[in-house]
Amino acid sequence: DRAADALEAALAGGAYAGPLSASQIALGAALENFARRHKIWDWRAGRPLLSRFLDAIAARPSFVATVQPELSL
Repeated sequence: DRAADALEAALAGGAYAGPLSASQIALGAALENFARRHKIWDWRAGRPLLSRFLDAIAARPSFVATVQPELSL
């Protein structure tokens, strides 16, 4: 939770703003991975900026085209 809290605070301070960058892509990929594969960790709860960040980047066509498929274990 501390990592997600720190990212929420960073977003509140203006981090990850501006044109699409490698850091935004890396954060988006990590958050998408957590959202899809680590469902027990509710990192979105109480972190509206982090949630909106993922929703926005995940809606980009380039992101949709390269998201990893679901795994059935």
